[in-house]
Amino acid sequence: MSYPANPSPRQDTHTEKEASKACSASPSAIEKFATKPYEPKAYCDDAKASSFEESGDPAPKRWPLTVLALLVIVALVSVYILPQIFLTQKTKEKAAGLQDQSQISQLVLPALNLQNPDPATLKELQKLQLIYDTLKNEYFRELTDAELVEAMYAGLLDEMDSPYTFYMDSDEYSTMQDSMQGEYSGIGAQVSKQDDVYLISDIFDDSPAAQAGLRIGDRFISINGKEVSEFSDVTTLAAEVRGETGTQVTIEVFRPSDNQVHTLEVTRGKVENANLKAELLTPEIGYIRILEFNSGVADNFIKALDAFQKQGVQSVIFDVRNNGGGYVYEVTKMLDYLLPAGKLAVAKGRVDGQDYEEDWTSKAKVGVPEEWKYAILINQFSASASELFSGCLRDYDKAVLVGEQSFGKGVGTITRELTDGSALQITNFHYYLPKGDCVEGEGLPPQIEVSLDKELAGLPLGQLDHADDSQLQAALDYIQEHYLN
Repeated sequence: MSYPANPSPRQDTHTEKEASKACSASPSAIEKFATKPYEPKAYCDDAKASSFEESGDPAPKRWPLTVLALLVIVALVSVYILPQIFLTQKTKEKAAGLQDQSQISQLVLPALNLQNPDPATLKELQKLQLIYDTLKNEYFRELTDAELVEAMYAGLLDEMDSPYTFYMDSDEYSTMQDSMQGEYSGIGAQVSKQDDVYLISDIFDDSPAAQAGLRIGDRFISINGKEVSEFSDVTTLAAEVRGETGTQVTIEVFRPSDNQVHTLEVTRGKVENANLKAELLTPEIGYIRILEFNSGVADNFIKALDAFQKQGVQSVIFDVRNNGGGYVYEVTKMLDYLLPAGKLAVAKGRVDGQDYEEDWTSKAKVGVPEEWKYAILINQFSASASELFSGCLRDYDKAVLVGEQSFGKGVGTITRELTDGSALQITNFHYYLPKGDCVEGEGLPPQIEVSLDKELAGLPLGQLDHADDSQLQAALDYIQEHYLN
């Protein structure tokens, strides 16, 4: 879940939003060329000993003087000349190091506000200078300084240990913003990323993706011939999928349900980003499917609940299957309408360089009958804000969870827009449910575990007949048995 760039009270949702390297086509063979360093052969002439010619006088004995002279020369070299050579070399190395430090200082140190960097930092900065210079001089194509600097800060974010922290250029950030608004041009699918696998987590009803035959759970292999390994995150993949209405995108996917690779041509179109759908299942039971916790969903949620009250509803099924999350303030506003005053969650993170802890609470008067109880449908694509919503109602003993284990995203992010229209998304906090649980890496277990039939699991939920939806039927049965008079 996330805060907007400038949150009013205080996101990993995506559209076209999150194909595994493992399921991608086998990479082409890479030829490796190695050059053996030149090793000059050593040549050595046979030593030729000279001798004194025989004469009448004996040969002069001069070797002691020769040895003595050699010893004196060696001593002089050792004492005076070699130290100067080594000193000169060390001076050159030190000067080179200071020069590297100076070059790095002009770029990095002022930006990091490092007045007196420690030796370990200087060593790493000199390593950075070496890498920078090597790329600048040896990369197969010419790189500008601007390109190298952009790679540096994008790489800095990518190296963080949270998959929800990354850099977005202006086009990617615009794509993410569109995904949280009302309408955009694309194929109408949500994508998630699980263990380096990009897969379709939801497909909108009557969307280009549904019409082309894409299925929930399909794993991306390539998009327009570009392998998924080339995408750094969900947002960059989504930007490749989107495009002008009427244009085509070629998508190659692996489908686990039939163990086959499928290549589909999808014609992009206008996609409406509806955030919820509401209907009566029986005169006493309402049904609200929350597609995404995006802007305005809380107001639509409250309107649907108010309409149910006028129709005499006694219980409601909330469906957050395939819902990847959204804004914190939308979730808390919805929970505030359902729950009495009390703690909704605790957020623990960092802001302005300091640790912080914040309680999210329900303060307003309950907007629905206090005796109302709920069933919530979840699955492996229910994440982040969906888990906060479901976990809170479960912990207050107001809802039973039905379906499959949820995704397990117990962190929140903030998004900071930069002056050129690019942005950073940064993991900012962990949240803890009313009873103290954090779902990060764990998810929420359903109290009633039910799976959809294999043939139906890949279809958009809107295409399922209610009678064929085994998870929905299990929730209906539970409500009728336990909640209705």
